[in-house]
Amino acid sequence: MLLRFKQNIVNNRTITNESTISRTTAIESSAMESSLFEVISTSSKVLTVAAIEFGQILYLHAKDVYTGVTDVEESESSWNVAVLYPMMKACARYISMAKGRTVTFVPGEAPLQAMNNIGVATTKAPYNADGILRASNFNKAEICLLETSSGYNKAGRAKISFDHHKAMFALLAMMKNTAQSFKYATYDELKKIKFIFIHAHGDAIRIWSLSSPEPGIYIMNKELKMPSPKDFYKKTDHMNTFMEGSWKLVTLLTDAIDALDEINEAHNRNLKKLLEISLKGIIFVLWLIVNSRVKILILKQASSNEILV
Repeated sequence: MLLRFKQNIVNNRTITNESTISRTTAIESSAMESSLFEVISTSSKVLTVAAIEFGQILYLHAKDVYTGVTDVEESESSWNVAVLYPMMKACARYISMAKGRTVTFVPGEAPLQAMNNIGVATTKAPYNADGILRASNFNKAEICLLETSSGYNKAGRAKISFDHHKAMFALLAMMKNTAQSFKYATYDELKKIKFIFIHAHGDAIRIWSLSSPEPGIYIMNKELKMPSPKDFYKKTDHMNTFMEGSWKLVTLLTDAIDALDEINEAHNRNLKKLLEISLKGIIFVLWLIVNSRVKILILKQASSNEILV
């Protein structure tokens, strides 16, 4: 299957005498493909169909950037469509295939439901993210958001800082919303999950995470920084780093899904115990009521019999 995938890429190459870029792309793409497969195989240990498709999606979109089909410097939307959205969709696709969990990608100024659910935002004044990943199997819990600070290499410090702090509060809302949705789980499960923030600004993509190892303690950590595909003459180095970073991202998201699995199981398990205890309490109360009424009826019957006698 790996060989078939590599052969498909080879068959799709185009070499023309009219384009230096096309000739160079065909010559150098072999090294870039080798790096891509090396990243996947060493990171995942077992090369799966899901991993192959993940790499293929990223490679094809990066190829569009390097061949000039899409200009990431044109606008914020261009950067999103060419690089960031495909990266998030590839992650969603991988998780759906590898874990059997449906992860939905929501693009473009999408309202963060967590903000609405905890009462911070409203439909009239929503919190809009540039992209969101939702775990459909877990009450559509939001596990990842994207903020693109203007176009490629166009954001100022004020915009970058604003988006960073905005996302920090969004991550806290996502954590609180998860705690509310699975309120019968314990902190032992909640502390395992990391909520992910993808921040694109300048010429790079940063991946941040938010976790809470103890009640009242929240840690926001920069997991990695990777270059965004753009410069044709640096594509071999950039693509290798981009693939490594993307694989790290999908690993973080997969871990978040696994943590949500544990949270959901603990929630259902504890809720079941609580219902059983409540049911036993209701049965006991009913037994007391019925038993006392039966005793009263027996006593009344006994009294009436004595009178009759």
